[in-house]
Amino acid sequence: MPVKLQVVNKLRQLGRRTPAFVHAMAYVSDSARIGAASIIYPQALIDKDVVVGAGVLLNNAVVISHNSLIGDCCYVSPGVTICGYVSVGAGTFLGAGAVVSDGVSIGSGVTVGIGSVVTEDLPSGVSAIGNPMKILPGQLKI
Repeated sequence: MPVKLQVVNKLRQLGRRTPAFVHAMAYVSDSARIGAASIIYPQALIDKDVVVGAGVLLNNAVVISHNSLIGDCCYVSPGVTICGYVSVGAGTFLGAGAVVSDGVSIGSGVTVGIGSVVTEDLPSGVSAIGNPMKILPGQLKI
């Protein structure tokens, strides 16, 4: 379990509030759900029926299309576009300008490099870069 999620869970156990913060210049659909201690930066667009887990950071100008799921403690860099029906596992890092195609499933603890185009499922714990995307041997250190 990521350290950040351990902290959020401990705060909850202690009865502390862990509200999400959504910047006034972000758009979040009424049917979207945002988890505790998540932060949504300006110009982010969160479409209908999106679920954002706890402790997630969605940076500037991130677009998450309909019916997608972002797992706990993910970091989504500026300018990332996530198309519809996408699932992103906990603790995943998506680099600036990455694009994730419709219906793709990304496992937990994945690192996706800057500007990468993800067109196929990624298993947990891998690193992927490029366009066309390539899975790298070993895990990148962020």
